[in-house]
Amino acid sequence: MNLQNSKKVYSLLLFLFIQYFSGLASAEPKIINIEFQKAISLEESGQLNKAADEYRRLLKSNSKNALAWNNLGLIQQKLNKLDKAEMCYQKALKLAPDEAQAYNNFASLKIQKAQFKDAESLYLQAIDKQPDYPYTYNNLAHYYHKQKQFFKAVEYYKKAIDKAPIAEFYYNLGLIYFDMKKHDDMIETFYEALEKDPNFINAYYSLSLAYLYNLNEQSREKSNKNFKFAFRKLSELAPSRAEEFSRKFLSSKQKTKVNN
Repeated sequence: MNLQNSKKVYSLLLFLFIQYFSGLASAEPKIINIEFQKAISLEESGQLNKAADEYRRLLKSNSKNALAWNNLGLIQQKLNKLDKAEMCYQKALKLAPDEAQAYNNFASLKIQKAQFKDAESLYLQAIDKQPDYPYTYNNLAHYYHKQKQFFKAVEYYKKAIDKAPIAEFYYNLGLIYFDMKKHDDMIETFYEALEKDPNFINAYYSLSLAYLYNLNEQSREKSNKNFKFAFRKLSELAPSRAEEFSRKFLSSKQKTKVNN
């Protein structure tokens, strides 16, 4: 596999990383009211400014609603209003200091602001507050991955898997193994992800790339067979992704072989 192809594959694999910066789930034991649901619906439909206005109306009537502050922070972050987002997260954490999800959101903002040590500290605080919340371990692992602290990344991906052995966490661990050039481990971990979720499109996409470029160092014949399996599954589950893959990575000769 030449250097140019290696860089192309790695860039694509990193793009496929599954990360979780979810909103604060239950800062208050109250049923979400109609106005709150309206704000969420506006956000989901991409009407971020209107959603922000709805949260501000909610906070005008109840300034101690940690969930509203957190979700307003998420919207401000999406709008690239980073200082305003930070103020919202600070208010959310003051009102709900034990909520790991709020720490995760704040950490994602710190990464966006290139305040990396602050982000690491917030993730570690989240683990201290809620050690059984698996997504913090996943997000901290991704932070270490981006910082090229590969062994720490592996450690925290494995901790995430220990807390919740779900497909996405196995998949992300596979991506760090790629960067560490542990190709057999990468392949094995992608298959672990597929055991948990047999319809995991990103895993089939990444396996197709790995087998196409013989990343697992198997014989070419066996690698080609495995590539056909992964690519055909990708084609069944997500034809548009398979077309994208074919356009980017397959020569005319390879396309003919795959279809035979």
